[in-house]
Amino acid sequence: MKSVIRYLRYYINAKTVYQVHSPYLYKIITECFIEKRYYYMFDRINTIYQTLLSDQSPIQIRDYGAGSRKQTNRTLADITNNAASKPWKGRQLYHLAKSLKANTILELGTNVGIGTAYLASGHQSSRVLTIEGDPGLAEIAKRNLNQLEIKNVESHIGEFSSVLPDLLDNLYSPIDLVYLDGNHRLDATLQYLELIKPSLACKGAIIVDDINWSSGMLSAWESIIDNSWVNWSINLGQYGIVLWDANAGEAPKHLTYIDYKYKPWKIGLFA
Repeated sequence: MKSVIRYLRYYINAKTVYQVHSPYLYKIITECFIEKRYYYMFDRINTIYQTLLSDQSPIQIRDYGAGSRKQTNRTLADITNNAASKPWKGRQLYHLAKSLKANTILELGTNVGIGTAYLASGHQSSRVLTIEGDPGLAEIAKRNLNQLEIKNVESHIGEFSSVLPDLLDNLYSPIDLVYLDGNHRLDATLQYLELIKPSLACKGAIIVDDINWSSGMLSAWESIIDNSWVNWSINLGQYGIVLWDANAGEAPKHLTYIDYKYKPWKIGLFA
């Protein structure tokens, strides 16, 4: 019942994709969320994901995010299950990188590298810059990316606030796609965005993960989509995407996209 209430909260006032009048936004929605084309890389990444889910090896991590700043003992399976990108979400990340033809991708929060793998595979000529605060997780991610023979990822280790300024100062090209998935605090999320904004390309997307995870993250999402430079936002429930285009035409600014499998009549509300 809680899941039904949650979906109602997210989607009760949703506009459908057919109300979208911007070719750019329509392209993103159709190619990233309606497109069901399956690529062989999905199976390769999923094989590693399933292996991680069954790995009960203990791992000590340092939490720099919304949790307390202390060492925590967990298993690799637990970390993967709770923090790594699920296959359905990974496929959307892949299609988004592919649709945008993103040349430079920035990810805050590598974790075990599953989301990183999907982003890097979506546009293999891209340069993927990813930051992870925990050296142990960064090493696991590196191992997974090497196993997948992914060569276009540059990994950085450290707190975002320490690593990000120097990384942004040494970009070869503007950032086309950003994935914010490492610190679930209101102030930190907005601070990172302010640092990144001057380095954004004239057209692109920012993925904000777990926008309904807490009141702070919901406030961060609402603050982000209220920016004048944001042309559109798409609320997907678990995460959100903001898109901008310097040459954008008129379009509905805020959308909530409902995947068909989550439509009310599919989850039994009107059965």
